[in-house]
Amino acid sequence: IDLLTWQAELAARPRSILDRVAAEPEQSLARALAEIPPLDPTIQRTRADLGMYLPLGVDAGRQEWAIRWNAELFADKAGLKLSGRDAARLIWPGVLLRFRFGTGDPVDFHDQAARDPADFHGRRDAVEQSVLDGWLPVVISRWEDREFSYEQTAFAALLDGPMTPEEERRGDENVVAMLRFVIRNTTHGRKRTRLWMAVSPQEEWELQAGAAGAPALVIATGRVVPAEPVQRQWRVDAYDTPVLRCAIDPRGRGRLSAVGCAVPPTPTPFVSQRGPRPRPLQEVSEAIPTAVAYDIELEGGESHVITMTFPFISFEEDEEWQKVAGLDFDAKLADVVGFWRGLVEAGGQMETPEPLLNDLHRSIRTHVAISMDKDVRTGWLSVPAATYDYGVCANEACWQIAMLDQAGHHERAERCLETFLATQGMSHLDGNFKTTEGLMQGLDIDDGVPHRSGFAYNLDPGFIMETLALHWRLTGDRAWLVRVRRHAPDC
Repeated sequence: IDLLTWQAELAARPRSILDRVAAEPEQSLARALAEIPPLDPTIQRTRADLGMYLPLGVDAGRQEWAIRWNAELFADKAGLKLSGRDAARLIWPGVLLRFRFGTGDPVDFHDQAARDPADFHGRRDAVEQSVLDGWLPVVISRWEDREFSYEQTAFAALLDGPMTPEEERRGDENVVAMLRFVIRNTTHGRKRTRLWMAVSPQEEWELQAGAAGAPALVIATGRVVPAEPVQRQWRVDAYDTPVLRCAIDPRGRGRLSAVGCAVPPTPTPFVSQRGPRPRPLQEVSEAIPTAVAYDIELEGGESHVITMTFPFISFEEDEEWQKVAGLDFDAKLADVVGFWRGLVEAGGQMETPEPLLNDLHRSIRTHVAISMDKDVRTGWLSVPAATYDYGVCANEACWQIAMLDQAGHHERAERCLETFLATQGMSHLDGNFKTTEGLMQGLDIDDGVPHRSGFAYNLDPGFIMETLALHWRLTGDRAWLVRVRRHAPDC
């Protein structure tokens, strides 16, 4: 064999991974994301099997809403880790309270494809979602249905007054979810459409018209239950007092009506090795008014705006109803955006060539603030690893607190660390430890009383002490160090 032939054979042989590295283009976030299979938001596992969602709330508040992948608004008593005092004010038809938004006639709630396993993945992207400016906790959902396009903007705000940081509040202030729908006729001719809002589990709704252009009120009078002993019949189990579910402002156009809704929520499919399989649908009442329909006719290319305000608490008094109805969407949106910008921009900013990473660094601080809970009696802050379901786990709380410190939010990090110090020695770790003396760990707080969150890892005290040391190293606050060092000998 001659030299040229031998060199040609070498060049044709498969090259090792190490040899191919130098020829690879520089790695990018876009390339990395393209190589990762996308999550299917419709079957993302959650305790309530609702798929992907984004919590909405205020800074360290105890009332949190969430927006699902299909623009549905919901709240979950069990997931919120509520105390008895908080839960007593929630007159709901079940553990979950779900507001489903459908369009057209017949109605489409954007989850119907889940009933057909063959078509299940075909419409998982029917609703496109984003957050305002790439990081703010204001969720924008867009979809098209037949000849109309719809855009929903959703956020959470305080009912009373402007948004304020947690150190200026008790922690149990009332929260509302505010939604705006922009409905647009995409054709050239005049067309009529319908926007639906249905509740699940079902409860009987009445519509109370507002005076002289004021918003209409959606009033819940009782939950819908099976009418024993008649099979497949329904009755209303009345609440002691009617409660407000929502205030709707149609901006002087269209027609609102309380109607029945015969379309039950589509349960998330059971996923197995053979693919997604549908779960059975729940039976629902068709005759009892459990939904509100908004009908409007629009000229070709014309848009119209309708807004809705949902109080988290089940208000029973007319004075409270009118307060909810009197909120201005645009003013509240400006207030909420201004607050979150001020909170995040007061700390350090990450600037990289990848906007997604910059937005992640901003948004994670709003997520931590929304997930935090403030105890009303003591003012102690709990820092769980997630807004819903997940309790406080000290090592995961420390990662979040360290991030706040590294981003320059030193006072906020200090208030989070204070809970570890204040509850030192109040609970035991997993294992056969003989004493709780000096132990620091992550605890949930209810009315001043610490409770184990389900996590009591032996590694927690070390994480906490490391995070305390990091806070001193980053701040150089000697007065703080002198105050907290009395905790050290017992650790």
